[in-house]
Amino acid sequence: NEPDWWEGLDSLFSLGMLYDTRPPIEASRVVPSYPTSHDPGDLMSRELLVNLDLIRGEELLLNGERDEAEEQFRMALSRYDIETRGVLLNQLGIYFRKSDALELALETYNRALEKPILSSNQRAEIRFNISNVHKDRANLAMESSDYVAAVQHFEEAANYDENNSRLILNIGLIYAQHLRDNN
Repeated sequence: NEPDWWEGLDSLFSLGMLYDTRPPIEASRVVPSYPTSHDPGDLMSRELLVNLDLIRGEELLLNGERDEAEEQFRMALSRYDIETRGVLLNQLGIYFRKSDALELALETYNRALEKPILSSNQRAEIRFNISNVHKDRANLAMESSDYVAAVQHFEEAANYDENNSRLILNIGLIYAQHLRDNN
């Protein structure tokens, strides 16, 4: 956020995940794509591959290629098939939600809940995150005036965040204001 730090330096040129201040090389560098069957065997290398997949997915999203981006995101998710810790999948689900890949976020959170290494606090956080995705879906349904779907999504959110009375209030407001059902 501070523009002064780079004054006097050449422009930054992307070399993949690292950035260099040297002039760009003549031939463009292509970050190799590794198939999902390629497993380096250690967590840090696997996470590096996941990050590369996510970077490629972001670039595809920027180019308006949503289906290809989701395919790239799915490749990232599949790299964690052998992972036993749910916390990594939770982090990936958060990323997918921020990327507006809501269905993929839900799938990722649900996979996280199935992992054997998951504390009760992590489980509660994942359930809260699932509730947030359902709230996002409810809000999208509201924007498109699909009030029945909005109620369904808010009800689903309430299944994962039982103590959130605001969800029940939203359901009541939709029934009263949009579906004209005061009961």
